[in-house]
Amino acid sequence: MANTADDHPANTSFSRSSEFSNGNFSAHLDSSQGPRLTEGGGAVGAHRQTMLKAADFDDLPPETTKDYKGRIRTWPGFCCFYLSSAKETSDLIHANRENYEQQQANKRKIKDGLDDDQVLISDDGQVGNPKKYPDMGCELPDYQSKNGQIVAVSKNGTEVPVGIKGVNWFGMETGLAIPFGLWENMDNGTSVYEVAAFLARNKFNSVRLPLCIKNILNDVAPEKSLINLNTNRAVNIT
Repeated sequence: MANTADDHPANTSFSRSSEFSNGNFSAHLDSSQGPRLTEGGGAVGAHRQTMLKAADFDDLPPETTKDYKGRIRTWPGFCCFYLSSAKETSDLIHANRENYEQQQANKRKIKDGLDDDQVLISDDGQVGNPKKYPDMGCELPDYQSKNGQIVAVSKNGTEVPVGIKGVNWFGMETGLAIPFGLWENMDNGTSVYEVAAFLARNKFNSVRLPLCIKNILNDVAPEKSLINLNTNRAVNIT
């Protein structure tokens, strides 16, 4: 009888080992509890999970291309990068244009070692080459000679002594009917603006232009080939 009792656990252990080896017990992975032993090879548990997952997807609406927004969502960053690059490029072009115009103005400038009090800059960025000269609000005073000197008499009677410092600019008295020196090119010549700027920097207040009476009576037009109209845009010689 003792041997019978002792043999029962052994038989039981042997039977369970046989069941494991026969595949009656198997392991399957549950999503919430991890590996678990299930009788019958785990087919029932796995099938039940598959049915639950399929039921969840059946309730969802059909997918469309709009549901995949990965590529579409890149456009804000692209637009920001594009705008930033465009602004930097625009600023660089603007700075280069200003430097170029300033270099051109320095080339035209009459080198006298003095700086201008103010410089005219056109709406297209050109320095010292205006399309039109602004109205400076100047008024021709009444010049009179008193006590051996010239005085400027204003409308209210104020008298201011005037010292005339002027130049003669020749060319208008010839058959060409145009002041000389305005044919600005790479070698010589200049513009009306630069001549006026030079005179203003050096405190000249008078320019004498000799004229030819025949040119005035015959309405002779100035010789266009003797003026660079690209650098004298405000000059009308028609």
